[in-house]
Amino acid sequence: MAQKNKTLGPTSYDDHDGIIAYLDAVEESDRQSRDMREREILYHLLLYIGLQWVTWDRVLGTYRRQALKTSTPQPVTNKFAVGINALVASTSAFNPQLGFHPATDDADDIAAAAVADHVLEVIKLEVNHRALLQIEAKWLFLAGDVFRVTHYEAETSGPKSFIQHEMCQTCQTVSSPAMLMDNNSTCPGCNEQGPFLPAHDEVGQPMGDTVPRGIMSCEVHSALTLRAASDVNSLDESPYVVIDQQKTMDWVERTYGEKVAEASDIETSESSTRWVQQAAVYSTASGLMTGSGTHDQPTPQVRLRRLWLRPSPTFEGGLYAEIIGNKVVHSAPWPYHDKDGRPILNITHTRCDIVPGRLWGKTRASDVAPKQVQRNTIESVMMLFERRSSNDIMMVPTGSGITKITGQPGLMLEYNAMAGVPAPHREAGHPPPPYFIQRIAQIDEEIDALFGTYEIMRGDAPKGVASYAGMQLLDERARSGQSAILTNWGLGLEHWARISLNIWREHADDERNLSLGEGAWAVQKFSKADLKGGVDVTVDLGMNRPYTQIGRRAVVEQGVRLGVISPQEPAERFRVLQLLGIPEIMEDYKRERMDASRENDYLLQGQAVQMPMPWENHPVHLETHKAILTGERYMAMPPEVQQYAIQHAQGHFQNMQMNQAPLGPGQIAPAGPNGGAGGTAKGDQPGGGEGDMVQQDAQMASPDTSTGATSV
Repeated sequence: MAQKNKTLGPTSYDDHDGIIAYLDAVEESDRQSRDMREREILYHLLLYIGLQWVTWDRVLGTYRRQALKTSTPQPVTNKFAVGINALVASTSAFNPQLGFHPATDDADDIAAAAVADHVLEVIKLEVNHRALLQIEAKWLFLAGDVFRVTHYEAETSGPKSFIQHEMCQTCQTVSSPAMLMDNNSTCPGCNEQGPFLPAHDEVGQPMGDTVPRGIMSCEVHSALTLRAASDVNSLDESPYVVIDQQKTMDWVERTYGEKVAEASDIETSESSTRWVQQAAVYSTASGLMTGSGTHDQPTPQVRLRRLWLRPSPTFEGGLYAEIIGNKVVHSAPWPYHDKDGRPILNITHTRCDIVPGRLWGKTRASDVAPKQVQRNTIESVMMLFERRSSNDIMMVPTGSGITKITGQPGLMLEYNAMAGVPAPHREAGHPPPPYFIQRIAQIDEEIDALFGTYEIMRGDAPKGVASYAGMQLLDERARSGQSAILTNWGLGLEHWARISLNIWREHADDERNLSLGEGAWAVQKFSKADLKGGVDVTVDLGMNRPYTQIGRRAVVEQGVRLGVISPQEPAERFRVLQLLGIPEIMEDYKRERMDASRENDYLLQGQAVQMPMPWENHPVHLETHKAILTGERYMAMPPEVQQYAIQHAQGHFQNMQMNQAPLGPGQIAPAGPNGGAGGTAKGDQPGGGEGDMVQQDAQMASPDTSTGATSV
């Protein structure tokens, strides 16, 4: 009986040859399917930048321009890019709400959940989250998959942190905290456990090291640079993950030192996907670049591969290795862990459309690409028809004596009149057949349907739809076309938030500041000690909320008619203007709110603020102060500050009541949400109510202006 071969792979963290052999085996086993994925992704990139008259050359193994006559028109009306941009805009603007809950009823878990949302805001600022969303959304729709790799690393060009050294009181040996930790909290000089005190030099200055401050960072990758097992349902099931990319020699020297940079072999650092990445970087609408170009660059580049192996009996903490060229420069267990010490993979995978039974997602760009090519072909034929058949022509009989005719105005022609022969005359050309126009319009509709984008999703008012209720219905239809994508997007954000909070808890040694007010007033500090406990993260996808501008306007219009939104309330009116994207209309309200928020900040810091002035906007101040008069922040105030905050809010309330004019003779109270008081509203009459109002809204035409909503 033949002996079963042992699974290929490294046997220890020091087995560098085994790591290299495993990487080579993984690359070879997935070569064919990876080549097909890279070919498709590159094709989508070329279509997006406008280089669409290309074909695949099997001999060269690359794309090239189609071999057409120079007289053949090659028009490009890039509906492909328009659809991609619409999807990117709607997806990156989709902001699902994250909820943070304590993992258990432990006090540390409860405290961690209370600050998790603020800590995540700090993390988003450090990783430049808003810019990442645009890049991720582009890769999501062009490649079908996007990966976010989250790190905690030293910021070499940023602020520094001072690490205080400790002095052993027994032998006066000065040691860094890292040295003491490596030596099991004993002094390296006398092997005694202290006591230790902060070390100072002879002039009383603290002794220690100044090191770069740690910072959260994120990388965005696609299937061009990340490899994993294809026959699994999720990245968590893949036994390995590999990221293959190029780095400059300067980066290698900064990261690993001069010795590693000098030992790196540039000649053997080319990867099989290098030409794809070069084509994606350097190709333009006027030219296709498929050469390597590595040796022509001022700074040579080398190949960097990073390998993650899942925890196993051989590697209980997982294996993370970094390989430059063919040399392993780092090999260790996974660097990040959850609250219970279990290693976590610091990679988030988001798919466009999930295909059951495989890891890689499907992008709708694959369905639209043939339609874009078909549209270009029909437009080219139409242009040829216009060139050959749509121009006017002159009919000149032979022997008429005319040799040259121009289009000069008022031109007089002399010709030899011949019996039975018509005079020279102009024949009008034929316009292109209506079929071409109709077919192009049909293809455009098919492209929109395949992308799942409609007029309302692009911010256009659909033709023939007069009511906002109809627009809201179309907005819901657009959302249904994107529901799977938005669900995956929200779940990806949830997974990333969970990973980021775990990394922060383990490695964020430096404090971070976050402004909690409307400006740079109240600042709260956060560190990894605030996340000592465990936090569960959940996402509220909010799929029933409108996320297109015209859909939001339709909801606002309906809310005002139903009385659930009151334009007379400054706070509600400002929120509506924010929803519509025009908050600058209420600059006075914004300024008053900022002043009230600044007073909140002072109160939270235990400082007194002046009593309300008569000319202030008291409803705005009172509504803003209510945010700190309840909840944990109010309970954390000293009793005297609590009393002063209540007195300050009461001052606004009293001024607001004094400013309300009394009702005159014959006046009645303002109408309520149902249109009146005392049972006179339509909702109290037989046959009336909310159902009739909705029906009326469905039949009511939109305003003539393009604003879409009533004034608020």
